[in-house]
Amino acid sequence: MISWTSQRQHCVSLSSTEAEYISASEAVKGILWITWLITSLSTTGDKQLVLFIDNQNATRLVKNPEFHKRTKHIDVRYHFIREKYEEGQFQLQYIGTEDQIADILTKPLVKERFEKLWSAIGVTTIKEIIN
Repeated sequence: MISWTSQRQHCVSLSSTEAEYISASEAVKGILWITWLITSLSTTGDKQLVLFIDNQNATRLVKNPEFHKRTKHIDVRYHFIREKYEEGQFQLQYIGTEDQIADILTKPLVKERFEKLWSAIGVTTIKEIIN
């Protein structure tokens, strides 16, 4: 199951790490909702969902419970992600930018990269969508 949304962040980020961290925190809210939905529809919803992040520093920030001098300005509500990670509510996995399938939904891409990601989501031709 895939959930996707696109919206402007509600605050100004001072770095790409902070922007990814805030986005990941918002994504965890969606993960928790999807987990609830799966378990309410079925008794087989015992697997953890995985959040893929393509920013290594943001991944480290989630996994490291210490507040760093460079991140103390991040609003406390975004540290929600750390709490839920420590509770085991979801899995966190780094994914290289070249393998980040979500880029097809969020970035302008060159034709070759678009086609690679297009096939990665299970679509081989535009005709499949039309038919």
